[in-house]
Amino acid sequence: MKKDVLYYPSIEFIDTKWLRASLCIWDNIYRIVPTDYEPNDCDEVKFLKDEGIIHDISLTEKDLSKTAKKYENYMKKLPFLPAAAEKKDEEYMNLNINKIDVRLQAYFNSLSKQITKKNFLKVSKEQVILYMLFLAQTVASNRKMAKITDSKDMYTAIQFFQQEGLFDSLELFNKEYDESLAALILPVVIPKDVGNLDIKKIITIRNKNIDNRQQFRDSVETFTKEMTSIEDVQYIKECAIRFRKEQREIRKSYMKITKEDISEFSYSFITTTVPTLLTNYITSSPQDRTLGKSIALSLIATLPPIANIIRTKWKSMNANYLLQLGGMDEGTFMENSLKPYNFSSTLNEFIYD
Repeated sequence: MKKDVLYYPSIEFIDTKWLRASLCIWDNIYRIVPTDYEPNDCDEVKFLKDEGIIHDISLTEKDLSKTAKKYENYMKKLPFLPAAAEKKDEEYMNLNINKIDVRLQAYFNSLSKQITKKNFLKVSKEQVILYMLFLAQTVASNRKMAKITDSKDMYTAIQFFQQEGLFDSLELFNKEYDESLAALILPVVIPKDVGNLDIKKIITIRNKNIDNRQQFRDSVETFTKEMTSIEDVQYIKECAIRFRKEQREIRKSYMKITKEDISEFSYSFITTTVPTLLTNYITSSPQDRTLGKSIALSLIATLPPIANIIRTKWKSMNANYLLQLGGMDEGTFMENSLKPYNFSSTLNEFIYD
């Protein structure tokens, strides 16, 4: 689990409470900002930029050129286009022309309803989202950086690009396939009142827990890697027992150190995508399975044999995270962790509907 993450798909942080919670896990948060665009940041975000915690990525010519080339080749080589690529909704979104390479500008101009005075194209919402997800995937890949979002829909949709479009052209679930894509849902403890704490206190808590944050990320990365390579269900359950024990010790250390500043904590969810061989185990339940208390698995899709390269070459920089604020005590978390979001339904709509 990398210490730096790229936030997507928007420039501005919509929820500062979510941002504060993210700071309790990752060291640095990056975002894509066009060179001529001044983000509408609140004072808190400006402060975090000054502190060197939030970083703006200005797109280089290499970023734009590489994205354009990959986008063109990607769309040509795809065995099939996702339904979202062919939708032309009446709802439009702004797309900054400085996020597009010259070779793609004619294409997006043809889709645009108009060009605003601030160098934005008004393009179909679905087309903008499609390109922005692809751009985020490319920028993160160029920098060997993992990705983070607060949107369940965007987290799910980007799977299409992350897995290089290697899904069945007709359906998400094929019983003949041994490999699958699963959402691994894990607990994380954060200060209960994180949204109301002074931002400087958040920084103090961060500074006191540098080692705990690193241990948490390392533990998650090790377990995720095991999930990609182990086929035996019993053994992966043993790995899960070890992982839960590690996580309990890290939480205890975090809470002990942090209680000098705050007294109450709550549980939230971190979801990450795992290509796995545990297809039969996950699909033996209608929608999801667990690996003991506090670890849930939700099937996103089965993967055809050609997609095994995704699993065998998985690295922490390939990770895609969704952080959802739960605000739950431990008992409530244990109950809710067994009822994960239906990611497969959202991806099915993105690809086929």
